[in-house]
Amino acid sequence: MKRIASITVFLCLTMVAMGSALPDSLAVLQSVIEPLLDSQEVDEAAPYIVDFLEISKEVKDPYYKAFGEFCMGHLENRQNHFKETCLHLMEAKDELQRLRRNDDVNRLEVRIDLALGACYLLKEMYSQAYECFMDGVKLNQETVNDPHLQFYLDNNLLVLMMATNGDDDIIALGERLLSNVQTDQNRYYAYANIGVCHFTKEAYDVALCYFDTAYRYCHSPIEKATILNYRAQTQYALGQFDEAVVVCDSVLRFLGVEDNEIRPKTLILKGVILAELQKNDSALRYIDEGIDIARKAGFLATENMGLRNKCDMLFSLKRYEDYANASVQYAAVNDSVNRLNDINRLRQLEAQHDLEMVKLEMAQAQKMKEIDNQRFRLIAGFVILVLVAVIAIVLLLLNRKSILLKNRKIQEEVMAKELDLRKREMTANALVQVERQEMLTDMIDKLKAIADDKSAMQSNVREVIKTFEEYRNAATPEDFEYYFTQTHPDFYSNLRADFPNLTANELRLCAFLKLNLTTKDIASICRISPESAMVARSRLRKKLHLVGSDEDLNTFLSKY
Repeated sequence: MKRIASITVFLCLTMVAMGSALPDSLAVLQSVIEPLLDSQEVDEAAPYIVDFLEISKEVKDPYYKAFGEFCMGHLENRQNHFKETCLHLMEAKDELQRLRRNDDVNRLEVRIDLALGACYLLKEMYSQAYECFMDGVKLNQETVNDPHLQFYLDNNLLVLMMATNGDDDIIALGERLLSNVQTDQNRYYAYANIGVCHFTKEAYDVALCYFDTAYRYCHSPIEKATILNYRAQTQYALGQFDEAVVVCDSVLRFLGVEDNEIRPKTLILKGVILAELQKNDSALRYIDEGIDIARKAGFLATENMGLRNKCDMLFSLKRYEDYANASVQYAAVNDSVNRLNDINRLRQLEAQHDLEMVKLEMAQAQKMKEIDNQRFRLIAGFVILVLVAVIAIVLLLLNRKSILLKNRKIQEEVMAKELDLRKREMTANALVQVERQEMLTDMIDKLKAIADDKSAMQSNVREVIKTFEEYRNAATPEDFEYYFTQTHPDFYSNLRADFPNLTANELRLCAFLKLNLTTKDIASICRISPESAMVARSRLRKKLHLVGSDEDLNTFLSKY
């Protein structure tokens, strides 16, 4: 199988490299993955599944999307993620419902039913498992009629019925299995399960016949040991104690030192049989060995069974002190088994809850899809109406377009002229202020000289000087602010938005720099020395985060 899979994948990758159609590559990968998943070789299938998922991203095909979800369900089940497994498998089945029915679609749905039922069976959710298996059987028999899938469905149904003690159905189903076997492995499972069913019904002679037939189709030592263990139990039930001991020895010989639960079970069984043959010391020795192996391996149920048989044997031998010690051990292990059963029941309830949550999530997702589809239809209708309205409006406005363009051009020209006029007025007003300040300063200096030379006129001259100084020092920012905001209405608001910590004086300094006034002009207008004006510029650069930058302050402010 692995060699065939490797060759097939090599052909698939060759097809991709040669530019073959991606769906053909996916079909080849699918033909590799399916038999691996059917035979529970999930680890071997994993790298091919990864390749399949990567290639399927390029192909928007619902069928391959469903198969990808089916594969993801197997991978999640391998990790014992029950909720995620159910979600992927249910989404895969839901995806198939949107496709036209054909053999490929039906066959994949049967595989999904089979995988989902096996997942439920593992969690002991028997009613859900039975429903899935029966859905698969019905679909397979009505459509593709695949004997390979039918065998797996029947075999899982057989395991399910044995777990629920449906003896009559088991016999009929087992006979149907035997009519549909594909391989020796399948024959082994069929005969073994039918034999177990007859064993539980205490039809021991019939069970022996089936176990003998199943043994003929065994291939692995584990399979042989399993069948021989059942045969030993059957012979013990028939009172064939010597023959049963020989069979137990054969089981132990097949197993060797391999660690599995069959070995301690067989040792305990051999001890019980030897007790019937009055070989009590040997019997206790084998039972103790089986209990010890089961305890080390963590097989609680087997350890519990061994301790129960040991207690019965010690009591019958009237070894009451040993019986008391064994009873204490048995009680402790039995409590552990009961706790484990309680935990398993809780896990089953948790699995039921997870399943309900998965169904609820899928129902909500489906509802959301319907809502999205309805919303899409409403939006599409609204968009169409809007487009029709827009087209109508555009057609109505086409005749006015040239007029609006002409009006806009005229308005832009008028606004440009007005803006230019205001700018010139503002510049002239600033220059007038400069001249006025220079004139007043000059006159004050002259009057000061006269006041120093003519003491007789001292009081009058000082009064004049005082008047001029008051005139010079009178704050008259209103005219400047008015003209500036008329020319640059958004300058202050934009600057405050980016630098809210600027003071009123700093904002006014920014306005002077916006008008490209020199430091000397700014110093004269603000009645400060040029050095103070330079310091104010430096502080302004810090507040505008221009320290360390080569950008000119005037250039920076011209952006606002």
